[in-house]
Amino acid sequence: MLGILALLLLAAAVCIRLGAWQLDRAQIRGEQAAARAAQEHSAVAPVPIDEVLAPQTSVTADVVGARVLVTGEYLTGAEFVIAEDSDGEAGSLVVTGLRVTEGGGTGAVLPVLRGRVDGDAATTTARLGPGEPLAAPAGRVTLVGEIAASEAALAGEFAPGTLGSISSGQLANLWGPPIYGGYLRLVSSDPPQSADLVPVPAPTPSGGLNLQNLAYAAQWWIFGGFAVLLWIRLVRDEVTRLREPRRE
Repeated sequence: MLGILALLLLAAAVCIRLGAWQLDRAQIRGEQAAARAAQEHSAVAPVPIDEVLAPQTSVTADVVGARVLVTGEYLTGAEFVIAEDSDGEAGSLVVTGLRVTEGGGTGAVLPVLRGRVDGDAATTTARLGPGEPLAAPAGRVTLVGEIAASEAALAGEFAPGTLGSISSGQLANLWGPPIYGGYLRLVSSDPPQSADLVPVPAPTPSGGLNLQNLAYAAQWWIFGGFAVLLWIRLVRDEVTRLREPRRE
């Protein structure tokens, strides 16, 4: 019985190890699938913003991440900075209002997250003025970017030229309506803007787990459980046999 126990425990250990390996494979394949989906999304040709979103409307879940093309002119003075720390280093997000000049949204203001730059908010704000390195391109610009939903306005006191989030409601009070109910996460600009501004990628969604490998992992763990249950059953049967009265 001890020999059988050793064999069954070994089988259970092997099943547990194989289940853990399948779980790792499920995570790896889930991440690979997410990476492929992100790559395919980046290759999608942008569509005019009119086909995706209209001014004064909310950004729904099926619109978030849509790649769009929009033409307009950046508004003078309609910009602000959001302080952001990344890996312990001070950085700032630069947001500028774009007055759309083509399509059904002509005249509306679209907040544009132009990118991130190293440095604190005060330094970045000083570099946004006319003629400064981070100033928005003047005149007509054509932008490609991804739609993002409006964020909740953060309460509190902020330094001049800074805010805590990109809130369409808050910006409508500052810049005036009509305004889009979301903002544009800039991917490219024509003419180009300062190379110091690094485009901010959309948050990477969790890759999840590959269901097929996850099912295989569950199967191996069930097999390991069967090995343990088989040992228990064998012990019970043996105890029952030993307790039975011997016949003369």
